[in-house]
Amino acid sequence: MTVEEKTQWLEFWDSFLSSWKRVRFVRRDAIRELKRYIGYTLKLSRRNDPFYASMRDSIKDFHRELRSSGTITQDAVRAAEVLDWCDSIRTQVASPTSPRDSEITLSAIAPRNGEVVILGASGFIGRRVVAKLNAAGHPVTAVVRRSTALPLELRGGLAGEAVRVLRARLEDPDSLQQVVQGARAVIHLATGGGATWPEVEATMVNGSLTVANACLEHGVNRFVYVSSIAALYLGPERADEEIEDDDPVDAKPEARALYSRGKIVTENVLRDLHRERGLPLVIVRPGVVLGLGTPMQHSGLGFWARDNHCVGWGRGDHPLPVVWVDDVADALVAVVEGAKDDVEGKALHLCSRTPLSASEVVAELRASTGRFIQFHPRSLWLSQLLEIGKWLVKLAGRRPDAQFPSFRDLKSRALVPPFSARIARERLKWRPVENREEFLTKAVRVYGQQQQ
Repeated sequence: MTVEEKTQWLEFWDSFLSSWKRVRFVRRDAIRELKRYIGYTLKLSRRNDPFYASMRDSIKDFHRELRSSGTITQDAVRAAEVLDWCDSIRTQVASPTSPRDSEITLSAIAPRNGEVVILGASGFIGRRVVAKLNAAGHPVTAVVRRSTALPLELRGGLAGEAVRVLRARLEDPDSLQQVVQGARAVIHLATGGGATWPEVEATMVNGSLTVANACLEHGVNRFVYVSSIAALYLGPERADEEIEDDDPVDAKPEARALYSRGKIVTENVLRDLHRERGLPLVIVRPGVVLGLGTPMQHSGLGFWARDNHCVGWGRGDHPLPVVWVDDVADALVAVVEGAKDDVEGKALHLCSRTPLSASEVVAELRASTGRFIQFHPRSLWLSQLLEIGKWLVKLAGRRPDAQFPSFRDLKSRALVPPFSARIARERLKWRPVENREEFLTKAVRVYGQQQQ
């Protein structure tokens, strides 16, 4: 808190004294907050900032009510309803021209032969795949986790009954069995995830394996697993290589972040199923997918310390394997429409050769949005030292999640080597946007147009 008082001096000197005192108060408060943070991080004092205190007291009140009466007035069902309301409000705000009374209903579960099933259909890439398959005349089943968060283009179908909407979760084997029935092809875009490896393994790995087994049981002709180039090791040591399609995944998954590790292990178990039981598998690994519909603070560009400050995975001056989201959707449609033996058992990289670095993309975001967005180059070694510093603080604070930071994972995030994407180009006739100006207009400058 600062206190300002008028003085006996002339206005110019009175203004100077007020500013001088204000700086002193602000400096004192800043030092006090720093001491508080260090104190509760090292378990030397009790954390009591407003956010933490409100959450702590809310939890205490919940358990106090439960112990005293045996019932609670606000249960998980009502909490889920609140979240659904928030999702609906967000959808309406994003699309103010949509009819507010439009119903969001699930389709009949009865199987339809020849279906193209898309898991994760409401996502950034999934909704575009649905639209493109529908435009090409394919019967589509859009599978989502929650029907209340559907984008407008999936509400009521895109063309009558051509698109049906079903609900399923990777953690629910019965629901996955139902949505796969009658499918000719399945595109698996659902990610799964979690805060720990057992959680990631249960959703991303085991959930994908459940989908794959259901595809075998129901005679699906093509199972497309959308992985990521994050499953590969892409550190500076590979700068002089060109990464070919079907390049093996990182041989050290335990040294990678949870998302990358999950993709690595999932690819391996699906390949085993392909070899041992003939799963009609195609693996697709998109690069840094850009375009309207996902936050512009993409982790492929760097670590976003704030929403307008991006710290590079290195200097950020080398071309990134960027790709426009619509080009990814086109490739997935081509995989579904292709012949059985064209790409089966292969891994396809979907990366353009657009000459754009992370620092250049961030600079374009700044220019197109008018926001003060900055890119900060930082050596990988310095970033690693800072991560070790965080790890030491966690150790001192006896944090259970304290794990020594992986330098291998940090280096791989730099995405240094170029990609050929040869199989998609040759066998699918894939032609992504690679002209620099056209790519910037379609995939980056759209964020500025959205704000207008």
